[in-house]
Amino acid sequence: MKRFDDVKASYVTVRIEAVEIEKILNFLWNKNVDVRDIKNNNKFSVDLKIELKDYKVLREGVKKARGKLVVLDRKGMKFFFMHLNSRKFLVAGIAAFFFVLYYLSTFIWKVDIITERYLAPVEVRNMLKEYGIDVTKKKTSINVVEVEKALVRDFDEIMWIKVRIEGSKLSVEIKERQEPPKIKEKPDYTGNIVARKNGIVNRINTISGTPVVKPGQVVNAGDILIQGQEGKETMEFQVMAEGKVPSTVFYEEILEVPKTYVEKERTGNKKVRYGINVNNKIIYLGKSLNNFVNYDKIETKWGIFIREEYFETEEVEKTVETDGIVKDLQNKIYLNLDRAAKVLSVAPEIEDIGEKNRIRVLVTVEEDIAKSEIAPPQTEEQSEEDSANP
Repeated sequence: MKRFDDVKASYVTVRIEAVEIEKILNFLWNKNVDVRDIKNNNKFSVDLKIELKDYKVLREGVKKARGKLVVLDRKGMKFFFMHLNSRKFLVAGIAAFFFVLYYLSTFIWKVDIITERYLAPVEVRNMLKEYGIDVTKKKTSINVVEVEKALVRDFDEIMWIKVRIEGSKLSVEIKERQEPPKIKEKPDYTGNIVARKNGIVNRINTISGTPVVKPGQVVNAGDILIQGQEGKETMEFQVMAEGKVPSTVFYEEILEVPKTYVEKERTGNKKVRYGINVNNKIIYLGKSLNNFVNYDKIETKWGIFIREEYFETEEVEKTVETDGIVKDLQNKIYLNLDRAAKVLSVAPEIEDIGEKNRIRVLVTVEEDIAKSEIAPPQTEEQSEEDSANP
């Protein structure tokens, strides 16, 4: 009990400086003041600790002895509350912060939706909005059981659902119904897979039909790659061939360009003439004449006043930059490629043919060259003939 009283009490450690220290201590003891931790500094100075409630009594005794009192330390809850009382706005701000924090925690600030394969989270989110559930919705107004029932009712894809409020987040987890695999019906037509362009076969990925080419084989446009036929020996039957044939395909662009071209450039020489326009006739001021053979002219008008600038030019022969032309030819090839095509290499080649350069760009790509070729449907008579003549 005494230890609890020590905790809740507030103490002041002071230093007393006076000629008659004993007189002050006797005064305190006569007033039943609990004096602790007395420490003599010298003959005229002592440190001690008393409770806050006895501080006025101590100050009265020191005053009577004409001494000096200095507070060294303060401890206890009363001092803490006194400190807070002097900072009312700080306390009010902290209280307001925690109140706002608590108030905001009563709302939903995030909606987390987890689905599987077919049902898009945005569809579930839009449906929740129709229910009036979105961010800034008060948590106490959401009945998760009713939300689960409503979502199951509105989405046939849902097999199992769990809606939970976790802190300030609404979590929706959905398990979808698994449909049985669809049995692929046999098509009413047959056909082969043929090459839609020239190339070198890399791989053959067959879904149905029988491959008739091998990796590394060179094929031309129109060649059969996968035959629309399955079975063995006398048990063969016609199908619609399906598959992909990734192959190496070469694209080439050739362009002949001159080695040089002539461009007009300014030499830096310049002349200026001023004039006045009178009845559409220009009267020039001064004797400045334009004696340039080749020049650019810039004319500026301010009402009737005219200013003419002449810049001397000359023809300069320049070499054609082939890098830009190679890039243009390469881009031209890229524009005609399929989106799934993979570029393997780009090989530019420049050949000197006299006054011109022949620029050749060869782009090597890998792409699927398979194309379906549907065979006309067979009549019953044709089927019987095929059966009779295997």
